[in-house]
Amino acid sequence: MYPYSSDKAAHQARRLLRTASRVLGTVDPSGPVTGLLDGALPMPPGDPTYRSRHAFEPRFSETASGSLAFSCQVPENGPGGSGGVSAASQEVRHLLGSNFGRQALLWFDRNSDRAQSVAAGDDSATVVSAFDRDGFREAQVTYLWGPWFTDGLPEMARRVGETVMTTVPGAQPAFTTIRAARQSGSQSMTFRLGAELPLAALAPMMDQLGLGPQHQSLMTAVAFALGARYTLPAQSSLLTFRPMRHGIEMRLDVDLEQVPDLPANIADLLALELSERPRSLRALEQWVAAFSPEGDESPGSLSVLSVTVRPDMPARLSLHIRPRVVSNPTAVPAPEPVLVGSGAPHGVASTAGWR
Repeated sequence: MYPYSSDKAAHQARRLLRTASRVLGTVDPSGPVTGLLDGALPMPPGDPTYRSRHAFEPRFSETASGSLAFSCQVPENGPGGSGGVSAASQEVRHLLGSNFGRQALLWFDRNSDRAQSVAAGDDSATVVSAFDRDGFREAQVTYLWGPWFTDGLPEMARRVGETVMTTVPGAQPAFTTIRAARQSGSQSMTFRLGAELPLAALAPMMDQLGLGPQHQSLMTAVAFALGARYTLPAQSSLLTFRPMRHGIEMRLDVDLEQVPDLPANIADLLALELSERPRSLRALEQWVAAFSPEGDESPGSLSVLSVTVRPDMPARLSLHIRPRVVSNPTAVPAPEPVLVGSGAPHGVASTAGWR
């Protein structure tokens, strides 16, 4: 069992989510995810154990800009002595059963059963939860890749995996993610890139997967945000593929903590990139305001930059932050937001200077 602390980071994370939900106009997720936060954040803010993993990270996505989404990594020694895989799976089952009903729960059990039964007891797992104005929106749980997943791949997913591993230098299977939303479910596979990745080297793989027309937009989006960097360091990147009705969705995740010499003005570059999509820029500014302590333009440090493409969609950005309630031992709990007008925050924080 975890040591108990009356000031553990989970308490402050709940307050942060409650405040952010009021600013963003979503339902308050702090109650439904109490168990999840307690499992991921049992120690006080700034505890060294949080520095080695992505314990709690709010997420912004252009493709779901009206939602409040965040990830929690449940460590190997999960709550109550259970493994992280078991604890994370149970939290997702609770969310799905409480909000989507029996059919969604049966679908999740059917698709995650082998992961839960075969995964090593000391494996961790990551849960992403998302809420919007209408309530609980979706949950995702990510498991370490194992033979149980490879053996059960459908033919299309098997072809995608073979294409990635034969065309992308250093690509190795890493994770699988099971996602259950209001109206649908899906399963994706993630590859870790062990070698340096020239962004141009993704072109042959994207051509074979029907994503060739989006290669230039992906390369431009990543390079622009990282200050004209066209090659990513080894072990800094993940590629995730999700089969969809109209083709394959691909997401490139860049762990910014593994990238040296990040531009000091990376926040300005991201804002400039989004200026061509004013609605997305306004959504980002509101999101930054929602997660920023009073009097501070920054919600924390940027952790991950993601770029997603689909056959019918050019590059769209997502961002993860490492908030102060995790990284700062003296983090002050978020105050209640001051709302004016139609619920917008008074003085929306700018992205300027945010890193």
